[in-house]
Amino acid sequence: KILIIFLFLIPFSNSFASVVTLVDRQIFDDGGQAFQNGIVFNPDGTKMFVSTQASTGNANIDFIYEYNLSTPFDISTKTYAGDDERCDLDVGSGQYGLNPENVGDMAFSSDGLKIFILNRGTNGSNNDRLYRYDLTIAYDVSTCAFVKDVDPDTDALAGTSFGGRPDKKRYHVQGVEINPDGTKIFLVFNDVNGEGDGVKEYNLSTPYDIATMSLVTSGGIHLSEGAEGFNPDAIFIGLNGKRLFVTDHDKYTVTQYTLHNPYDTSSFTKDGSVSIQDLTSDNNNQTRALGFSKNGLKMFVSDDTGDDEIFEFSLVCPFNIISGKCTSITENNDRIGMAIAQIEIAKRAIDHSTDTALNRLKWIRRNKDKQNLTNLNIDFNFTNQRLASLTEVVKASAAKKKTEDKEKDIFYWSEGSIAIGRIGDTSISSTKKIDTDAITFGADKFTNNNGI
Repeated sequence: KILIIFLFLIPFSNSFASVVTLVDRQIFDDGGQAFQNGIVFNPDGTKMFVSTQASTGNANIDFIYEYNLSTPFDISTKTYAGDDERCDLDVGSGQYGLNPENVGDMAFSSDGLKIFILNRGTNGSNNDRLYRYDLTIAYDVSTCAFVKDVDPDTDALAGTSFGGRPDKKRYHVQGVEINPDGTKIFLVFNDVNGEGDGVKEYNLSTPYDIATMSLVTSGGIHLSEGAEGFNPDAIFIGLNGKRLFVTDHDKYTVTQYTLHNPYDTSSFTKDGSVSIQDLTSDNNNQTRALGFSKNGLKMFVSDDTGDDEIFEFSLVCPFNIISGKCTSITENNDRIGMAIAQIEIAKRAIDHSTDTALNRLKWIRRNKDKQNLTNLNIDFNFTNQRLASLTEVVKASAAKKKTEDKEKDIFYWSEGSIAIGRIGDTSISSTKKIDTDAITFGADKFTNNNGI
């Protein structure tokens, strides 16, 4: 039988009824933390880090907390690593001597050895800071050490493509992201009047050295729309630098932008926004931190209304939260890999099923003229005498088998002559079976002892 398999490959659609689905919510309050403002995972998703505050007496002490995940990127499997595994953000004698007391968003370098984290300035103050900490062991935040800090909102860095700073009023930094090679850093600023809310892009002349940052005046994303103000918070860039996401603390949303060129905010398209309140059916109004799994199929958003919660969402396609904005399969390596794997599995299944049947048919066709397809005419030739003697046994056994399979010839008497027939041959009439054991064959005659 030939097995025929019909394979139906489900096409990747660019339109889905629901592209974002709530999977889980977990409370994060270990170590007395509150107000999660940053979420980062290590590459394999077995470690999760949150930047947050912990209150001790009357002083705010900020930390980066570490969690172990027994199932990668699944916050339901989290285990708190313990107070000893935290990163204490005390800067000691930094340039400004200012500890993070209202810690904001954070980003890790691609090798997991550097952390960039913010102090969120308060209205009327000048305490906005961008800090760098280095780790001696990748993704082990307990080994963190302060390196340097900078004021990210000086007059020299104020202007962007979406306008200057009215009356030189400070914008407060709240979100940070860095590209893989450390040559670009992106900061999200909040203007209390809503006019200057936006994403600023900076070049680093020395990779990962925040002291060498310079504003890209041709770039930037103005988040304010007319009189509609924003309170932008965390930022995340994914899809190989072509998708940018920003949370909004006042609107409880995540907004998605597509960058026309990787890690370049000079040209972009706003794809749309999703409401965290609508996705969770909760009265969430403190949307803050933002993170994604490595493959972009999970999104994580924090909210500190009441309990300090982090929500886990499942996405239909990588790094996309807006219906109709899934990227082409040819532009996404993960989706290409999944499609190739499906095709290869189907091809192997077809090959395995058809090859067996077709090979059998080919063998029968090659041997169609043979009556006995169990051909045991085996010929061995061994130099070893013991093996050679064994071949004689094999040959004798094969010959015996062949003789047994063949219909036996017997002699018949018919009208005064000897005839040779076969059992079941009815073409010879009036036959009489002769005991062939009593017949002796000579060179050209035979004799018998049956009187015939």
